[in-house]
Amino acid sequence: MNEQYNYLQEDYLKRQPRVNVRAMNYNFEQFKEYTKIYEDARVKDDKQSEKFWKLVKYVQANVDENGKPKELSNLIVRDFVRKYQVELIDIPEEFKDLRVDSDVLPEKMPQTIRKRVFTRTDKSLKDYHVWKSVDRGLLTQSP
Repeated sequence: MNEQYNYLQEDYLKRQPRVNVRAMNYNFEQFKEYTKIYEDARVKDDKQSEKFWKLVKYVQANVDENGKPKELSNLIVRDFVRKYQVELIDIPEEFKDLRVDSDVLPEKMPQTIRKRVFTRTDKSLKDYHVWKSVDRGLLTQSP
């Protein structure tokens, strides 16, 4: 924990209340597009929240009483401890029964499979898209 700001922080990482559109007086037939956008955003938010709180549970299980990672090679815990104050985080009731699986690990970014053309080392025009240049005239020497 940062010693310079060693004061009690209330509601640290408290989850914001979510709006239940179905409970309100709302015309679903008239605003179909908004309803679809809202439902997509709600599903995405639920997945992100579940993933974050699984990560919090994983970190809390792998941190010692001093707030340091138990294993120095666990970079996920180390990066999380550097960013957040783990001892101040309270897990909300709806996420207390989550199981922590191996899906806590960050997803790898997909790599694009593109051919790389080395222009400085390879002088051939193989794999280049080339077209005829018809707008230029051929220079010839006049006698």
